Amino acid sequence: MTLFNALAATGQRVIPVDTFTLLNEVVANPASFGFTNITTPSCGPFPPFAPAGVNSQFCTGANLIPGATPTNFLFADGIHPSTGAHAIVADLVKSLIDGPNAYSTMAEVPLASRAAHIRTLDAGLQQGATAGVGKVNVFAAYDGAKFDISAAGNNPQTNSKNRAATVGVTMRVSEAVTVGVAIGKNTNDVTMGSLGQYELDETAFSLFCICEGGRILW
Repeated sequence: MTLFNALAATGQRVIPVDTFTLLNEVVANPASFGFTNITTPSCGPFPPFAPAGVNSQFCTGANLIPGATPTNFLFADGIHPSTGAHAIVADLVKSLIDGPNAYSTMAEVPLASRAAHIRTLDAGLQQGATAGVGKVNVFAAYDGAKFDISAAGNNPQTNSKNRAATVGVTMRVSEAVTVGVAIGKNTNDVTMGSLGQYELDETAFSLFCICEGGRILW
């Protein structure tokens, strides 16, 4: 923490990488990370440079111990991670950089599906406003579309399939006022290239009215 505070005082911004927690997760379930051994170094002796033990600086495919590969052992020597472990740490660091950029596009998808819900409310409300006073009008609509965001800078390519269904009723309570209520169900299947995917499931309950002069309240 002292180091990070000192860097911040100079105007430098850093992203801390919690490799300790990552290592604990690997130890708890090594197979899920592709490791078959998390205790024994994969490198063997390499005389005359490392005759008394093992050293990852003098480790090649020729002096790996039996059963070891560059990626299936957690440690190369008594201290240093193996090639496979370094790759996992690199993926963690990359995710800390790419993650916020990917998350920044996630807010756009529900806005697109909510727009479909609003379009249905607007159509139902405009129809109800032309009905006779005291009349109840029922409306329903289903909207399916694709919403894509092109890759730009650090933002990933985002592709979504949106589905929105809305059912509602309106009533023209006077010549000047029409009120309504509706419920909508929105679902989205979203992919962000190699960064992952997610699903969005939303239920929206809406109360709305239109007053004389065309003013709409949601």
